Amino acid sequence: MVPLTLWPWSADVFVGPKFDALRLWVTLAALAVGVQLMATERVAVRLRLPDVFVVVYLVLSVLALALSVDRQTSLYGEPLQQAGFLTSLALIVTYAVARVAVTSLRRLGSLLTTVAIVGTVVAGYGFIQLAHIDPLWSSLPKGRVFSSIGQPNWLAAYLVMTVPITIALMIMAKRKTLSALGAVAVILQVTVVVATRSRSGYLGLATALAIGSLLLIWHIGRENRVRAKAIGVAVVGVAVVIALATALSSASPEVSPSSAIGRAVSILDVGGFDAQRYVALWEVGAAIAVDHPLSGSGQDTYAVMFPTYRDRILEPTYANHFAAFRPESPHNVYLGVASGTGIPALITYFGVIGFAMATLIGTARAGGRVAVFAGAILAALMGHLVTDFFMTMDLSGSWLCWALLGVAISLDQLEMKQSAPVDLAARPNV
Repeated sequence: MVPLTLWPWSADVFVGPKFDALRLWVTLAALAVGVQLMATERVAVRLRLPDVFVVVYLVLSVLALALSVDRQTSLYGEPLQQAGFLTSLALIVTYAVARVAVTSLRRLGSLLTTVAIVGTVVAGYGFIQLAHIDPLWSSLPKGRVFSSIGQPNWLAAYLVMTVPITIALMIMAKRKTLSALGAVAVILQVTVVVATRSRSGYLGLATALAIGSLLLIWHIGRENRVRAKAIGVAVVGVAVVIALATALSSASPEVSPSSAIGRAVSILDVGGFDAQRYVALWEVGAAIAVDHPLSGSGQDTYAVMFPTYRDRILEPTYANHFAAFRPESPHNVYLGVASGTGIPALITYFGVIGFAMATLIGTARAGGRVAVFAGAILAALMGHLVTDFFMTMDLSGSWLCWALLGVAISLDQLEMKQSAPVDLAARPNV
């Protein structure tokens, strides 16, 4: 619901409706889980260290809100961004719901299938924009697709997570029809990532695919059937993406292979003005974090603090450049957390991520029925971590990230639970 929500007839077409949808979903999901827990005698989820980190993160978020330089902004977030306390609270509840609700392989499969389907729908709308038949918008800003997400970099970052999950479902599908549909979905998603011209998306996708491939070859793909299927689909998929991009290049030059390669190569121009603009934003974010190390300046108050630091720490070229508009964030999620909520909050966030990564790696190496899914979630999270290094927080991508973190923390227990022997003597007679 969240990635697909938009309202073209308002000034805030994308972020505002997603903000409302996220809060609505979190409220309903929390109520449903609460009813489920009250109906059972005990909680099936064991409290673990990353859960403590998340609770600490929540406490630090409350502290950052209380001590914020602008409580109104910190509560709701910067307009058209909405990365304030209410969003942080929604993401934490999303993590908790995923931890409590995904207690079986069936539920895990349902969640991942939904992620793949929604990612395909989002990519499908992006493909419609690419073909210039969008009924809502007649033109694309700078020729870059944005789909229902609303911004090319955000769109690429979201699809970077759905691609490895869709690939895993395609590999594990028992029916050839489902495998074929999965292959089409992957090709569509990758093509739209290319069409976003997002350099952070390119880096994130390369990271996700590299991590997933290594896990598949070294640990997961012990069955020749699975490995051969994955390699075959990869070769055919790359060829189809190139052919599709070449065919579309006459109508959309930005998606041609040469254009995409040129855009990707520009990543290496670290000394150029465009790259150094990001560095300047990072410098300000780091300075705010150093000056407000414990609780930050308040969630999403970077734009409020920026003028104070701009002329003092930036070179005149970049200070004059940024004086013409209002930078909404440091374009680095980690610096955004450190400067807005404090360095301890960033440490606890990394603690959750680190524990999730270790759990996923262990589950993938151990093999079993969830090994491929563990590898896909790991690849998705790694890709997300890379894209977050170069962009502002996105509601759709962050929501999916926290949901996957919640699933990842308990994935090893899920596999043990599913593979545990059944005590036939304890079963009632039928």
